[in-house]
Amino acid sequence: MKKKTKIKMLILLIFLILFILFIILYQFQKESFAEDFIFFKIFSQNNQSQIKKNDKEKQVNQYYFNFSNENEISTNISLLETINQKKLINEKIAPGTEGEFELILQANKDINYQIEFTSQNVKPKNLTFSIKGKNKRYQRIEELTQELQGNVYRNEFKKIIIQWIWSYETDIEQDIEDTKDGETLKDYRFYINAIGKEV
Repeated sequence: MKKKTKIKMLILLIFLILFILFIILYQFQKESFAEDFIFFKIFSQNNQSQIKKNDKEKQVNQYYFNFSNENEISTNISLLETINQKKLINEKIAPGTEGEFELILQANKDINYQIEFTSQNVKPKNLTFSIKGKNKRYQRIEELTQELQGNVYRNEFKKIIIQWIWSYETDIEQDIEDTKDGETLKDYRFYINAIGKEV
């Protein structure tokens, strides 16, 4: 009888020791998890802040054209909205400013697309455009139309980046033109018309 009681007491003591060890380990892991969680949260916040800061500095405007429900989509763009904020001068486009914007094309079917541009007001004479990845520069935005045609396949996202720059000029005649345009123009606006035909 005494032997059985001793065995029960021993088993109870082992369970008690294991329970105490479990509580100690649980508390340690809880504190460690809390520290890891706090670190992750701080790291995540810093990382997101850096991403937001980089995005704000870059500030690339995106214009979406989804051909799933429509065959023709138009939008109105202000060049001032697409300017590189580091190059902004007196809240207007001017010699020395530059920027870019992205056209995102999407469809739920295979389509053949054509992008057309139409100026709404007079463009500064020395402001030029280019398509990222190509070396050619264009004097008029309407000239981009000949390059911006092709296919978008089902569920594809096609990105086209348009860049622009109003370079400083060293030629006296061009300097005079820049000065005149800089005084009379605050912004340059144009329409983008995206046409899609099912392949």
